[in-house]
Amino acid sequence: KSSLSKTLDLLTEDKLNDAVSLITNAQQLSFFGLGASEVVAFDAYQKFLRTQITAIYNSDYHMSLMQAAKMTSNDCAIVISHSGRNLDTLKMTKVLRENNVPIIAITSFSSSELAKIGDVTFYSVSDDSKYRSQAVASLISQMSIIDCLYMSIMRDETVNPSPKLTKINAVIKQTRE
Repeated sequence: KSSLSKTLDLLTEDKLNDAVSLITNAQQLSFFGLGASEVVAFDAYQKFLRTQITAIYNSDYHMSLMQAAKMTSNDCAIVISHSGRNLDTLKMTKVLRENNVPIIAITSFSSSELAKIGDVTFYSVSDDSKYRSQAVASLISQMSIIDCLYMSIMRDETVNPSPKLTKINAVIKQTRE
């Protein structure tokens, strides 16, 4: 079975619903990821920018720390780390936790500190392969988790599109022939 199939097997409807509830009730949704996980955080930001949710992302570590310091219990953070042990990522989660910010964690290791910190934790499976690196499998699995969250949010938004969503779609449509 592939890493992606194994990741999706671990994605329960209850966890997905819990995460969607945290996201939809948040005043703002911030994405945090460093190194290769930064690619996933940026991809998530780009997707959620198309929703009516206020999405925030900073690629600079110090700016991310400042963003974490500004957040409150009325917000939500999605923190992504393959190992779940990156010291800088854990520093950001400590700041978030001090501010009682709900955290959705995405990691590959259930025993990691990040996995234990998350209010809702998703696991991305990444099997070693001699043909592709573990990091690539992890990125694909992490992006798939983000896609599931995004599609869950958009499923509800497309039924009753808000004026914000209508405006976003109109602006994006202007970029195409």
